[in-house]
Amino acid sequence: MAPCWDLGALLSVCQDTGPGPTASARRRTDAGRGGAQPVAMILHDEIAALRTRIAKRETERDAMRATGRQEKYLAAFCDVETLELQLERLRQEGLRTTLKNHARAPASAPGRTRP
Repeated sequence: MAPCWDLGALLSVCQDTGPGPTASARRRTDAGRGGAQPVAMILHDEIAALRTRIAKRETERDAMRATGRQEKYLAAFCDVETLELQLERLRQEGLRTTLKNHARAPASAPGRTRP
């Protein structure tokens, strides 16, 4: 018989963990201050890396569930949830940056005057 997984318990455990400030977040801030690499490129690279990490951890999570190793499964489940939250935050950050850049672009276009 397959083990019974308590989704409520899983979610409560995962809510206790959360990503702190990362080195990549500091690099994005530094890039915004005139760093060598544009913020959009850094975000794109980080999103790709997170997707890779999520896929790997999902595979590990599924293997732990299949073998009935509940404690390891719970840890992997929480890791996947945390990584997905980080990914969503990066996507939102990229969207805000893009919108902010587009809002600024018409005002700085040559030949245009500000109302």
